[in-house]
Amino acid sequence: HVGAAGRVIGVDMTPEMITTAQANIAAAPHRNIEVRQGTIEDLPVKDATVDWVISNCVINLSPEKEKVYGEIYRVLRPGGRFSISDLVVDDLPAALRKDPRLYTACIAGAVSEADYVAGLKAAGLIGIEVNKRIEFTAQLLTSLDLETLITDAGAGTCCSGPAPVAIDLEPQAKQLHVRVWSLNFVGRKPARAA
Repeated sequence: HVGAAGRVIGVDMTPEMITTAQANIAAAPHRNIEVRQGTIEDLPVKDATVDWVISNCVINLSPEKEKVYGEIYRVLRPGGRFSISDLVVDDLPAALRKDPRLYTACIAGAVSEADYVAGLKAAGLIGIEVNKRIEFTAQLLTSLDLETLITDAGAGTCCSGPAPVAIDLEPQAKQLHVRVWSLNFVGRKPARAA
């Protein structure tokens, strides 16, 4: 999609995922892809060098979301765009917020849509829109195969512990009903400093 003159830079925090990504890159026909080890709170990318930032359901895991939003702003060129898919929650009960299994399932670490948008705006990003929304009903939550989701993430990654644990959301499903959404946020960095 970036064309022959474009470049793709992937970032992951774990050596195991870097090794996996490098193997996938070596097997691909493209030579304009690289992967760098780092965190989303401190991206290993120079200031104002990126046209697009894409993130898929990982910012909810960061305890320092403001730093992540600031990093998106920092690495984007003026006028650069972002597309973020993530989970948001509304009024999550404190007991569920403290459940490590729900944190691993990308729910307990999520913030509200309003807080997410406010954080992006506070970082200086503009034109923020939600262009896709999926509401998680109790029925949808109980149908999710989170054991497979966590197992497929691989032991030792940020999404699982040394031994994957089965997560059954049925006991919490009524409390989580329509309090969890999957959203896609889009926006951009201003073309000029204000």
